[in-house]
Amino acid sequence: MCLSVRDHWCGAETRDAHCEERGMHWKPSLGADFKHENLARLTIYGFQSAYRFIRYVKRVISVAVNIKEISLHDTKVCDFCTEEFGLKRDDCLSKYTRTSRKKDLLRERIKEGLVMTSPAAIHFN
Repeated sequence: MCLSVRDHWCGAETRDAHCEERGMHWKPSLGADFKHENLARLTIYGFQSAYRFIRYVKRVISVAVNIKEISLHDTKVCDFCTEEFGLKRDDCLSKYTRTSRKKDLLRERIKEGLVMTSPAAIHFN
């Protein structure tokens, strides 16, 4: 599974944000005993060390019993921001973990309290 989280200088959230009613109704949460057996890899672009990101990764690890690899990347700059504002990745204010020490601490925070059926490798790229 691959996710991208971006902060836009171009206002893409307001320009592209829309929601259409499709008649779908989500069930509340799946039971506490839910396990996902097919997810082997999680990749997040735009990862930040904020609590909501850590909580999400921990939840995925706890339900994906066969997960082998978690790859956490810095933000991507959208094509429109690059063209319109001439931005490069280094121009964006990143909340990505940079030092080895902080990456090790974050890796421990993610694994803290989890009983992992298969030990997943957590990479910061």
